[in-house]
Formats: sequence, structure tokens, C-alpha cells
Amino acid sequence: MIVGKRNFLPESKRGVANACCSLYKIFGLSALFPKSKTFGKYHLGYLDKNKTHQVDVLSGAFMLMRKATLDKVGLLDGRFFYVWRRH
Repeated sequence: MIVGKRNFLPESKRGVANACCSLYKIFGLSALFPKSKTFGKYHLGYLDKNKTHQVDVLSGAFMLMRKATLDKVGLLDGRFFYVWRRH
């Protein structure tokens, strides 16, 4: 995700949180060494943000489309978790 003046949000992609990742984040090691493959596993800071990578978790912020487009392509793939709300 990109916000404001084209700033990349590191929380838009991340690894699965396990005990080690959580401890590194809590104790600030992930912030001290964001590019480390060991300490940067939560936000995957060692991956180039301008390239495509396979990641465990993606975050989304907002999706807007015309109803005609939705009718044409259908709903999202149900095999993937996504909170779908219609207003």
C-alpha cells in the first residue's frame, strides 16, 4: 500500500507472526535491523519494496469498482480470506 506522498507502508506485506517474530518486534530488534532476514521477518523489510515477491500475508485498504464490472467478473475467489462488505 502507498499512502500520502507515495510512502510505502511496510504493514502491507508481512510474514506469519510466530514467537520469534513477535519477540523481535516487541523488543525493537525488527525496527533496529529492518533489512535483516532474521529480525525483519515480520514486515519482510529485507525484500525490495519495488519488486514482486511471494509473501505470507497481504493487507488491503480499499477497493472501489463499478457494479457493472463486478457483475462481469464476479466476486473474489472464496479460497482466499477477504472481508467483503457492501454498503
